[in-house]
Amino acid sequence: MSETTIGLFPNAGDSYFLPRLSNNLGVFLGLTVHRLRSMDVVHAESDGSLFALKQLSILKKMSPISLKITLVLLKRGKQFDLKECLKMEYRILHYAINDHDFFEDVPAFLIDKDNKLQ
Repeated sequence: MSETTIGLFPNAGDSYFLPRLSNNLGVFLGLTVHRLRSMDVVHAESDGSLFALKQLSILKKMSPISLKITLVLLKRGKQFDLKECLKMEYRILHYAINDHDFFEDVPAFLIDKDNKLQ
């Protein structure tokens, strides 16, 4: 899940599944694109300021509009069934692919590999 890294947002039903994880873990995963390992799950409820600062530095590298869209998707997705979430993601995707962030960030991340988001 690297959507917010390239100027997009969670899709493929993520707006349905992520908000249903406990303690806002899905919101965290959707925004930070953090990959959970087994020990991450064990310590998911632990809070440490170093961890929080690291996540903040990661968020600062993400597309701001993608982060905002992700938050809205996850808030609305909690109220919708899977079919409605997929429709919502599909409709937003049509607008997002014409956005500046998408056309600038995808090549930076996938082709140039410099990860310098605009």
